[in-house]
Amino acid sequence: MNFQIQCDELKKVLNTVIGTIPKNTPMAVMENFLFEVNPKNVVESELTITGSDLEIITRSKVDVEAEDKFGFLVAANLFSSLIAQLEGKQKLFFTLKENKKLEIRSKEGKYNLSTLDVKEYPESPSPTKGREIRINGKSLKEALQFVDYACDIKETIRPAMTGICFEHDESGKMNLAATDSRKLAKFITEKEIEKDVSFIIPKKASDILLNILPEEEITINYNNSYLQIEFDNTIFLTRLISQKFPNYRDILPTENQIIVTMDKKELLDTVKNLKKLTTLFGKMIFAFKKDEVTISVISEDANKQKVKLDCKGSAEIEIAFNPGYLIDILSSIKESEVKFEMSTPTKAVLINSNDYTLNLVMPVRVE
Repeated sequence: MNFQIQCDELKKVLNTVIGTIPKNTPMAVMENFLFEVNPKNVVESELTITGSDLEIITRSKVDVEAEDKFGFLVAANLFSSLIAQLEGKQKLFFTLKENKKLEIRSKEGKYNLSTLDVKEYPESPSPTKGREIRINGKSLKEALQFVDYACDIKETIRPAMTGICFEHDESGKMNLAATDSRKLAKFITEKEIEKDVSFIIPKKASDILLNILPEEEITINYNNSYLQIEFDNTIFLTRLISQKFPNYRDILPTENQIIVTMDKKELLDTVKNLKKLTTLFGKMIFAFKKDEVTISVISEDANKQKVKLDCKGSAEIEIAFNPGYLIDILSSIKESEVKFEMSTPTKAVLINSNDYTLNLVMPVRVE
């Protein structure tokens, strides 16, 4: 049982699938790629490579030269590391031997890897297709990039906050939102969708999609339990988070009369530098005055470190933020200028809020 494939084509498929392979799992079999070779006709065959952590599945296909139908499991990290070292513009020859050893022949040499029987691999779910959304892959990627940082990566009591919510916005467009109750990010796409659309994908699914989404149009199918995305020769499947997403719209501030604008790059560099001088859970104090802000932290040796920056705005207010949250928000903003909308030192602050994007952060108490 053997097949042949161009090395560059194999590398492309592996890069699409590898992100789904779990790093820490009690089921060691999930650390393998599932290879399945299926003849399409007398002269053509198709290789399907699957990666899964039981909750998320990525399956990608590529044409190969083969005569037999067969499959095997091979250690994902070991296999992908080996293929990555091979020169791309060459044909690779694979032979699955009777002793379950996979022989790989290339210009660089001959390699043998151990394999497992496909029967050891858990059966993948085959959800029935539900409702469909077609959207430009580039637009979806832009939206995911903007909101991804706001997911709660530690919360276990409220699983809905560990994912990204897709829903119908008041404008009729598809809205993506993420929150951990201390910060919130929202992005409204240009895609018009039905009014009652609402589902939540896990953050890991978002992280994988950011690496594999194409720029052209993609098809999203979803039901109550699963979401499936198809593009090129790839199918991406993720289980949805079943809980209800928090109703964040009722807590959005509507009376933030204090507006201050600053240069984003200068502010981001300052926040990053000052954060190095404080503890991990420290706070950063912004003291705004007319056209000037003093940003300060208390370092571990109890010394006060501060930097003054220019800003546009005449309000006087002293407000404190978690510097890590600010770095996440400022890094997601593409504009060269950042706008703060505030009311009091204890109420939510909007950052670069407009018709399409919104960042919200809760201040920390100033003592």
